[in-house]
Amino acid sequence: MVLSRCTSVLDANGTQQLMTPEVNAALQSVIVGMAGRGLRTIAFALRMFPAGTNAAGLLGTDNQGMGDQEGVCVEEDMVLIGLVGIKVRDVVEHCCWDVERMLHVIR
Repeated sequence: MVLSRCTSVLDANGTQQLMTPEVNAALQSVIVGMAGRGLRTIAFALRMFPAGTNAAGLLGTDNQGMGDQEGVCVEEDMVLIGLVGIKVRDVVEHCCWDVERMLHVIR
């Protein structure tokens, strides 16, 4: 979802590059590879606004990323800054362990 809204990507050197079909395909391949190893993928992206822009006003009242009266969508033209793969089972096990520990303390 996030990847489709990015028009550029930071490369390994931190240089912003255009999101070409080839780059997009390579990133999709990375995501599929992570999924094949049982990882959930999270994409991180940002969008720069000119100085003085009221970013809070761009969200509007519905918080759906749609803009104010100008119709600016803040979730478009973003720069992909990274992908992370998370092993959900480990996260769930740690969360369950923490909850069990907290319940033990409360009792």
